[in-house]
Amino acid sequence: FLPSGTTNWNPTNGNVIYSTTPNIGIKETTKSLNKVFPNPSKSIVYLEFDKIMNNSILELYNSLGKLCLKERINNSNSYELNIENLCNGVNYIIIKDDKGNIESHKIIKSE
Repeated sequence: FLPSGTTNWNPTNGNVIYSTTPNIGIKETTKSLNKVFPNPSKSIVYLEFDKIMNNSILELYNSLGKLCLKERINNSNSYELNIENLCNGVNYIIIKDDKGNIESHKIIKSE
C-alpha cells in the first residue's frame, strides 16, 4: 500500500520515481459578509455583503443553539436583521450561499 502521490518513469534508465505531496494546509475560503453593524445592538443589525447574494439562507441561533430565525436572501448585497425580540447576549448568524459555502458571525444583543 502506498500513499497517494505521483509516479514518474524515466525511459532512459527504466527507473521509477514515486513522490508524495503531503496535505498539510487548510483551504482558504473567501467571506461574503463584509460588515455587521452596529454590534452590539438593541434592535437592528445591518449586514453588508461583498457580492449580490442569490438563493442564500440566513439562520440565527441563540447561545443555546436554538434556531430563532431562518430567512432567504435573494438578489441583494445587504440585509436588515431585526433582533429586538431576542434575549440579551451572544447570538450567531450562519449564512449559506448558493454554492454551498457556509460562514458564521457572532452578534451581540444588548439591553
